Amino acid sequence: MHHPFRFSFPLLDSEGTVVFDGYQSQGSGIYAANVAKGQGVTIAQTNGSSFVESFSFSSLASTATSKAGTVFLGTFSPKSSSSLSTGIFFSYRNSPQKLIMVAATLPAAEAFALPSSLHFTSLKDPTVDETNRIAFEGELSNNSTGIYLVSSPHTQPALVVDRSAKFPDGIGRLCFSNAALMSTTGSDSVVFFSSNCDGASADGEIKAALRNRNRMCRSRRSVDHTIKDTASNLDAGVFIATASSSSSSSSSSPSSSSPAFTVSVLADFQTEVPGSNSSEHFEAFGAPIAGSDIVAFVAETNLRLGIFAYHVATKKLSVVADTLTAVPGLTEGQFGDFPYAPSVFGTSCAFYGDAPGSASGIYVSQNVNFKGEDESESESRSNSISTIVTMASSFGTAAGGAFSFIGFGGNAYADDKISFYGVTTLDGIFMLPVPPKHHP
Repeated sequence: MHHPFRFSFPLLDSEGTVVFDGYQSQGSGIYAANVAKGQGVTIAQTNGSSFVESFSFSSLASTATSKAGTVFLGTFSPKSSSSLSTGIFFSYRNSPQKLIMVAATLPAAEAFALPSSLHFTSLKDPTVDETNRIAFEGELSNNSTGIYLVSSPHTQPALVVDRSAKFPDGIGRLCFSNAALMSTTGSDSVVFFSSNCDGASADGEIKAALRNRNRMCRSRRSVDHTIKDTASNLDAGVFIATASSSSSSSSSSPSSSSPAFTVSVLADFQTEVPGSNSSEHFEAFGAPIAGSDIVAFVAETNLRLGIFAYHVATKKLSVVADTLTAVPGLTEGQFGDFPYAPSVFGTSCAFYGDAPGSASGIYVSQNVNFKGEDESESESRSNSISTIVTMASSFGTAAGGAFSFIGFGGNAYADDKISFYGVTTLDGIFMLPVPPKHHP
């Protein structure tokens, strides 16, 4: 295992394995490390070496992981062609250097048994859950784009939803991205962000507010902010596609325009904002992160920016933290921004919050409170938030002293631990325990 000198934000599975992209002068790689087990392995590299004899990688991207294994996008040159192709590859956790091609942008004869001689021409955003199910966005050679689900790495992709599908209210077509799998065992559910391919359909005050967004006084976001401040957010929301009980994902054909999945809304511009009054409404959403119990995402209203969580079993939405939330440990001051996607574990949610002074860092809300219909605004804000690490934290001279940067994103919180990328005088991947929730 080579020693990379730059890192991506790490991922963490429920067995304590940290997966990250590493970058060095010779190329990049995907690595997995489990400190408790004393294990460290290279999953894939771009520097000419390859664990699959038929090709070598020229680039690696979009890594996702679970305790089952790791999935990623790889650009490669097949031996039978001089042109570059893109594939989705999976490696089992117990056999990390044996790669399985899940899907690829290869001609139909070389790829998978897709119907009508179709083949993928574009692949994006793979994700994997603890039961080996893999979801991704793919475009076919007939120009149709869909979210696909693979029930195991060796099976044919099944269409979940495509861009001919209507919004649940019947107005407009889905323009989706950033699929995430609910990790409940046996549940064929895919969560995703979507806007409206046909433009905003909201009426009245909401539509007027959307038209006026560009005239609002707004802080400028960085290009990697989880909310993309563009017109593509118009009429957007977070949705869930669930397989019908009478059919499984394996019965859905990639060419079918009527897959056996039902799309419903988790949150959109018409959804009541928790802890709000009637004049507040959602305006923009970030990519959702799904766990076994909740779905969390960053969202913006006309009054605030916040992290929200949706409890799938009760269908209730809650505020985890927002720009009205007091920062733990400060006598005064609220969070100012939530630039990255959060992470979830059970009904708890960890997130990076920008805060005054050196208080920016990683926080956790354990066992998020999901408000009932008869609860007040103050009760909907009763989440207890704890500090995990901030810019003021230091692990001593051996770790390079105080932090100048902390990077934390989705799927980095599991089994009461969090993992993050930190820059001190060194660059490194860190893992910390989440303290037990205090019960007064």
